[in-house]
Amino acid sequence: MFVARVTGSVVSTQKVASMVGQKLLVVEPYRVDP
Repeated sequence: MFVARVTGSVVSTQKVASMVGQKLLVVEPYRVDP
């Protein structure tokens, strides 16, 4: 499992049928030291 923080979202100028109704988020992974 990956733990990450959402830092933003992506906006597209061209639409793709398979992505209709979906969000594309930009994330930054958390560094977890054991």
